[in-house]
Amino acid sequence: MDIHIYVYILISLFTFYLIGHCTLFLARIGNTQNSYFNTFSKLVIGLIVFVVVYSIILTKGKTINTAFFIIGLGCMYIIKRQLLLPKQGYAANALLKIDYKKYGLIALEILVIALGWYLYQCHQYTTTSDSPPDIDKLYWARVAEYLNSTGMESSYNIYTVFGKYIGTTPYHYFEIWICAAMARTYNLLYFEAYVKMLCPVFLTILSVGIIAMFKMYLKTNVVNLL
Repeated sequence: MDIHIYVYILISLFTFYLIGHCTLFLARIGNTQNSYFNTFSKLVIGLIVFVVVYSIILTKGKTINTAFFIIGLGCMYIIKRQLLLPKQGYAANALLKIDYKKYGLIALEILVIALGWYLYQCHQYTTTSDSPPDIDKLYWARVAEYLNSTGMESSYNIYTVFGKYIGTTPYHYFEIWICAAMARTYNLLYFEAYVKMLCPVFLTILSVGIIAMFKMYLKTNVVNLL
């Protein structure tokens, strides 16, 4: 277990939350009564905004992720028109207003959840260290390295250098862009960034979303303890 990678995971989660929090503030969208849903939505929105901005910078706008602008604007329009979420003003105190007691408990839960998923991924990574790594993850890590090196979204990666395959290709670049950003930011091997950072971050956000769903639809004592 590399404790510094776990710290990187927490820094990434906090960064995504902060970006999502500021994005919703600028869109004048307030919080709901479900604190877990608020946390989950800010993590997801922050993650999307981060990936879109990072990929646009490296590809100079030639990325499939620009579609998120259209999707995002559509979602914002529906949310505001249907009043699905409360409105809020642009006052500075609205941006800094946080229920530290409530969200402090959620933060502690996220610390534990992230640690659990990180240890699980470390175990998976260690148990396969003496055998060939997951071919798919290894390939995705190579694509991530190619994205950082060339700024071109091509699943053929290194083969484009030899002129055999030229141009961009459709692929699931979203999570691969995150891997690319994490590997570059924290100076990690790309395969290590994918397995030990990307997977725990995704699984932690997913876990928060599942808890939010339980809180929303299941009113039991067990769920209330979460």
